[in-house]
Amino acid sequence: MTGRAYFLGMGRICFVLAVLLCTVLLLPFSAARAEEDEKVGERVEFTASRSFNDTVRRDRAEAAALAAALSAAYEHVGRELSGKMVPDFREAAVRLGIPGEALFEGLACVRFPVRRLNARVDGLAPNRRVTVGVVLERSGGGSLADALKNADRVEAGGRLVARLRAVLARYDAAADALLNRGAGEPEDEEAAHELQWAADRLNALEILRDVLSGRAGDEPRLLEGRLAEALRLAPDDPLLLTLSACNRLLLDSPAAALEQVDAALALAPDFARAHDARGTALLRQGLPALAADAFGRAVALAPDNPVYLLHRASAYFVLKENKEMCADFRAACALGDCDGLAWALESAGCQSF
Repeated sequence: MTGRAYFLGMGRICFVLAVLLCTVLLLPFSAARAEEDEKVGERVEFTASRSFNDTVRRDRAEAAALAAALSAAYEHVGRELSGKMVPDFREAAVRLGIPGEALFEGLACVRFPVRRLNARVDGLAPNRRVTVGVVLERSGGGSLADALKNADRVEAGGRLVARLRAVLARYDAAADALLNRGAGEPEDEEAAHELQWAADRLNALEILRDVLSGRAGDEPRLLEGRLAEALRLAPDDPLLLTLSACNRLLLDSPAAALEQVDAALALAPDFARAHDARGTALLRQGLPALAADAFGRAVALAPDNPVYLLHRASAYFVLKENKEMCADFRAACALGDCDGLAWALESAGCQSF
């Protein structure tokens, strides 16, 4: 299995990061105000705003406002999609362990193109507000059936939206503490650090959204620059580290990929897709036994995901452990992916097992 087949077969991603969904906090000054401004046919527009001053910079407030507008748009369209989801995809989502909300919002995230509107500044110093709007075109992004074929990408979109909300909540809390500081009070250094941390990660997640949506392209060398930019902002993010590792597999750099995915697993040891990417890096380095073990860890963490079973089967194939290989192909077929089994029955002698 080549790096390109592995990466593109996962819908240009081999990563997710489980995070809790949370609501946007309604805080003084820094709180988001997101609403559906208009709905004309398939076009829907949302706006959100954040306050800024000499302590809370405008560029950081603008990044938070954009995140809040996107969060509101995906929530709204996700609710609409939840009433249209076909039963087969609901079953696939349960099998892959995708939470219901993340499923529908993830589908909105990866299916529909988003256009950002120009920012607008209102109010007077010292506390001014910046408002950002987004337009989501529900008529674009291909058919619903096509989008449903790639559950892994939909899942990652849902995780991205959830991560956006979690970081945004931390931004809001820190901005609230700084914006409501009384006259003569010393600056809250902890809140200032937290604000910078959150703003950097919101910008990193925006780069990730570009990658997921395809706006960043699919050329590995081009993506390498975007991912390096995101990692400069969030160097300890397991999701970004794993994505970068996957891209380095495309660039035929399995040793560098292994280094990054090991860093991701040090931060998130139960990250199934990181274990899966580690297996691919090891297999590319000619270490099939270690690869089979890494794929096995992914299978143990997500036993109902057929992708991990297929990848472990590829390691067993190199090891010439045909009985184990055929068992994984059959298990993957029972979960809905029978391409590997069809090949194995024809070419690898699985009729005997």
